[in-house]
Amino acid sequence: MSARRITLTTDFGEYDTYVAQMKGAILSRNPSATIIDGTHKIPRHDITRGAVLLGELLAAFPGGSIHVVVVDPGVGSDRRIVIASIAGQFVVAPDNGLFTLVSDRVEQVVEFHHLDESGSVSSTFHGRDIMAPVAADLSLGREPTDFGPVTDEPLITIDLPPAKLTGDIIQGSVRAIDGFGNVTTNIAESMLHGHEPKSLVVEIAERRLEGLHSTYANIAAGELLALIGSSNFLEIAANQASAEKIIGCHVGDEVRVRCTG
Repeated sequence: MSARRITLTTDFGEYDTYVAQMKGAILSRNPSATIIDGTHKIPRHDITRGAVLLGELLAAFPGGSIHVVVVDPGVGSDRRIVIASIAGQFVVAPDNGLFTLVSDRVEQVVEFHHLDESGSVSSTFHGRDIMAPVAADLSLGREPTDFGPVTDEPLITIDLPPAKLTGDIIQGSVRAIDGFGNVTTNIAESMLHGHEPKSLVVEIAERRLEGLHSTYANIAAGELLALIGSSNFLEIAANQASAEKIIGCHVGDEVRVRCTG
């Protein structure tokens, strides 16, 4: 059976008709397609946030799903568009760093195809004119090889240094901040294995949080806590409040975990 499930994730917002135009391009080719909105509120041109969300989508969806991710500040330039076959799913996205974190979230990357972008298309809306139609055609059973050759050329990555362990200290950074103000780091749960959660000390800005909690409600409303979030990375949050606003932190800020036991 041909895959019919297509997710759309963009930085287009909800003010204009851009998302609806992409859906129209898909439905014009495959009226039976199921289209699921990831989010359209990625901060404008924020490739890092798009890379984080792509990893979350791949982890959440079953095989056969097709994901279109459009955060594309280089639209119309010589940047490439890629179809990636990853863990039984397809991703159609610009080759601009959006695939940087894929290896963090999935075990299998099968292959990448660079699309042939020839033809009459808008130079400013490849999401509608190239990526959405390709996703629709994939949902009808066409293969990535129909759109371009397999490539061994390395994809573009953005500079996101991994967390590292030095002695008894893990040095990491803020990777993303969600709509609740929860602060996700690049420190994976696996890096904390072997340590008693109560003995860990998390430091960010001038804040020092002792111990990991299992859920937000473990502390009083408005208070900060550290826990392993739903993405299986260390998260700093506040019960019924925004950790981002309380701390005043930003993506890229340093986070340290002292492993004392």
